[in-house]
Amino acid sequence: MKNHRSKEENDIVFEGEPQLDTLPENKKDKEKLQNSLAKQREYLDGWQRARAELVNYRRETEEKFARMRNHGRVDILQGLLPILDAFDLAMRGDAWYGMSDVYRQGIQQIHNQLLQTLADNDVEEIDGVGEPFNPELHEVLAEEEMTLPETDGQKIKEILQKGYKMGDMILRPARVILEPSE
Repeated sequence: MKNHRSKEENDIVFEGEPQLDTLPENKKDKEKLQNSLAKQREYLDGWQRARAELVNYRRETEEKFARMRNHGRVDILQGLLPILDAFDLAMRGDAWYGMSDVYRQGIQQIHNQLLQTLADNDVEEIDGVGEPFNPELHEVLAEEEMTLPETDGQKIKEILQKGYKMGDMILRPARVILEPSE
């Protein structure tokens, strides 16, 4: 059997929503078309919502993984700080200068590599000697029987343990002794 429809009837193109008054005159067909268009809008809305939810999910997942990576990075960098302290301790005093130059140079090279690794990760040493005390960057060390003095305006006399920060995040505050208050 041949299809007796004209080419125009087979090539239906919807631009926007069709005007219902220009479509079938049969009331039953109009209702079917209205129902179909309502379902189409419902499906399109659902698809658009699902797509937006997927975009949001991907963004949230990427942010979560970035936070997890950063947290892991911070943990590793904080784990390197005691090693750096051990190097600093080993590289001072009479024993350090009593070593052969070759050993000292080797240890110094490893120490420099560790410092470079920290610098590559935007870790900076917290400066302090002669600077005003900042409770966000410094921790005052005192013996148990001493009471902590008022720290406003006091300057740092000595750093007992270096502090480090990565950007605005304090990895470890510097442990300091303050100059006597005046």
